[in-house]
Parts: sequence; C-alpha cells; structure tokens
Amino acid sequence: AEIKDKLSNARRLRGRVLSRLKAINENYGYVFGFSNKSLTELKKYFPNINLEELKKVEEFHLKISTIFKDELKEQKLKLQQDLNDYEEIIAEYEEKLKGLIQNPNLSKNILKYHAELLKEINRMKKENAAYEKLELLKRQKTADEDRLIALEKEQFAIISNVLNKEMSRLNDYIYAGKYTAPLITFENGNYSFFTPNDTGTGIAYKGLAVFDLAVLHLTKLPLVVHDSIILKQISDEAIEKLLGIYNSTSKQIIISLDKADSYSKISMEFLNKNKILELAPDGQELFGFSWGKKQRVNEN
Repeated sequence: AEIKDKLSNARRLRGRVLSRLKAINENYGYVFGFSNKSLTELKKYFPNINLEELKKVEEFHLKISTIFKDELKEQKLKLQQDLNDYEEIIAEYEEKLKGLIQNPNLSKNILKYHAELLKEINRMKKENAAYEKLELLKRQKTADEDRLIALEKEQFAIISNVLNKEMSRLNDYIYAGKYTAPLITFENGNYSFFTPNDTGTGIAYKGLAVFDLAVLHLTKLPLVVHDSIILKQISDEAIEKLLGIYNSTSKQIIISLDKADSYSKISMEFLNKNKILELAPDGQELFGFSWGKKQRVNEN
C-alpha cells in the first residue's frame, strides 16, 4: 500500500511535467517575425505612421523572442531530465510491486486491509513480548527478594553470632562463668533479646549492660551511658567487674550510682578516682538545694 501510494504520487508528478513540457513545445514552435510588405499594408490605413520606428520596435521584439526561446530551451531540457527521473522512479516502484504481489492491480482497499492485519499481528506480537518480559521481571523480582531475604538472614546470623560471642566473653568475665550469657537473635525483621532460663529483673538489666559493652567494643560507637536504674539492679560483685571493664576501654563511659559507699572497697576506690560530680542532700545538690523540698523564706 505504501509503494502504491508512492507510485501514484510519482505518476501524478510525471503528469505535471508532461503538461508543462507540452506547453513549452507549443511556445517553442512559434516563429516571430515581420515583413516590409506587412508594414506597407499597414501604411494604407495609417498614412502618417513612422515605419522606421515600427521596424525598430519589431527588431527589438525579435531579439526578445530569441532570448525567450533560449530560456524555453533551457526549461525544456530541465523538464526532460525531470521526466526521465520520474520514469525511473515509476519503473522502480512498478518492479517492487511485481516482487511483492502477483497482481499489481489489486485494489488499494485490499492492500490497506492486508496492511492493517499485519499491523495487528505485530501489535499482538509486541504485547506478547511485553507480557513475557513482565513475567520474566516478576520472576526475577521474586528471585531477587528471595536472595535478599537469604542475604539478610546470613548477615543477621553473622551479626548475632559476633554479638553473642562478645557478650559471652564479657558475661564470663563479670560472673566468672557462673551465669548464662544473654543472647540476641534476628528473624523476619524482628529481634529477640533474652537470657536463657532466667527472666529475673536483675538478669535483664545485667544483659542490657553486657549488650551495650559488646556493641561498644565491636563498633565505632564512641561512648556508653549507664544510669543508676540499670546498675543498682546488678550485684555488687558484678558491679566491681563492670567498673573494671569500664576502666579498660579507651572510649568514654558515663555512669551514675546511688549510695556509692555501699559497694566494695575496690569499687569505691575506682569511683572516687574517676568521679566528675558527687551529689548529696543538705546543700550538696546540683543547684545547692532540692527542688522538691520546701524552702524557708528569709524574713530579713
């Protein structure tokens, strides 16, 4: 159908060239000229006419006619070349049609319908290819998700294994291997942190302190802060070992303890040596008085 359109257009353009060429051939065959006899006949009707001036005008027209013929000749050659080009194009399209269809005179509607069917087939092929590509991407996505889950499990297993080993080491040092170390596990985006076979409050706080120290040792975490709420739940013996761990690390440890004099002598020596701030009642509060205690108004 596309070739037939091009062929029809080429034939139409060839027809225009032929029309222009016919007009040029007709003009080219015209012979311009004049004779003394015709001028003499003219003088019969116009006795006072100036024949010499008329001759000059006619000679001028003759020169123009010569120039005009040269231009017509040039146009004729150009149109003839265009005609030859269109003849070649038409012959080429006709040859292509013969190679495509047995009957080059098939109607344009049939060819158009045939082209529409081909387009529909191509569209369906593209849709099938797109669907197959989508299914492939879905399978790849599922496979990637499965690999991600597997990698996450692997990485979390490595992390929990490293943490649990470090917590076991610290716990054995603090409790001389007498108590079970806390464990941490990761699964399905959640974690579980516990001490096997022991759910006491003191054990929970001890496990938290051990976990903090393990993370401090294994990562770039610069400091740890342990409040008295955590430390006072841990036994005096364990506190002494914890203070030793605090003292051995190069990172910053900030702690607060209530009733420091109730701990062992070694613990007291460490606390007195490293304390930054010590608070007590009766004027040794942070601001010199207790905010919750009623203050006596100075009458003076």
